[in-house]
Amino acid sequence: MSPRALAPAFLALALTLLAPSPAPAFNVETRTALLLDAIEFCPQDLRAYLRDNKDTIKSGLHFSDMSETPLDPMKIPEIQQHIVDRIKAGRLTEYETLNLYGVLACHLAETVYPGHQNSSQNTAPDIVRYDGFHEITDPRAKVNALIHAYKIYHGKNDFEMVQSMYCETVNLIADFWMTAWKAGGKDIEKGSLMFGEEIARKRAPKEKLPKKALPVTAQ
Repeated sequence: MSPRALAPAFLALALTLLAPSPAPAFNVETRTALLLDAIEFCPQDLRAYLRDNKDTIKSGLHFSDMSETPLDPMKIPEIQQHIVDRIKAGRLTEYETLNLYGVLACHLAETVYPGHQNSSQNTAPDIVRYDGFHEITDPRAKVNALIHAYKIYHGKNDFEMVQSMYCETVNLIADFWMTAWKAGGKDIEKGSLMFGEEIARKRAPKEKLPKKALPVTAQ
């Protein structure tokens, strides 16, 4: 069945998972960079799968732009379980499965750093460091811990803090994706990255990141 034919069914599922919200603190360009960097932190088989389907996954990442109220972080375990179930069922390349990877990434980004970034600039840092795989054994407890840990940063606009939140979010997305991949019976050992490996991003001079705070409005 074609992605176009499957879209209505996926929309019904997504609406049960997503509560509408204003544009997330990480703008469109930065969220896309988040997703692409997280893909590069995944082990070989998962990385290749996500690279091959990144355009469909990105559509899930930006689905929340249609929303009007905050996303519910407590939907994260449910979204992850949907991915695990689809992996086990061999439904890897279905439209709904791929979109859910993006929806999961969007929820995680919003949990770490909600709000609206009033900037069109891609604030992805020049260097993103991999902090190793941390399996999510209890997704609900992990989400509660994230809410508590990052609450003090919400609405703050220090530029270095934004970049730190970016790096932590990339690693977090990779952890949830890899946990789902492993739970679905897939290999996460082959071609896995070593702790401390980095993504180095080259920018044109006009794209150099500012050394000042960004305007952010908290939700």
